[in-house]
Amino acid sequence: MLYPNPANRYLHISGEYNASQVKIYSINGEMVLEKVLSEPGIDISGLETGVYILVLDETRSLRFFKK
Repeated sequence: MLYPNPANRYLHISGEYNASQVKIYSINGEMVLEKVLSEPGIDISGLETGVYILVLDETRSLRFFKK
């Protein structure tokens, strides 16, 4: 589960989406964040408002909204 969506400051991953690495891409395909996960929360406070694609371990992708 990816929550909250839309998110403002932190994005959390739980349940079936266990991952060790995440990459976040803008809707234009530009990678804006890459992180090795050591905890379930991802600080997205530095991202602009908009739509993003979160890629988990290069195998799953999820869309989220940053407000």
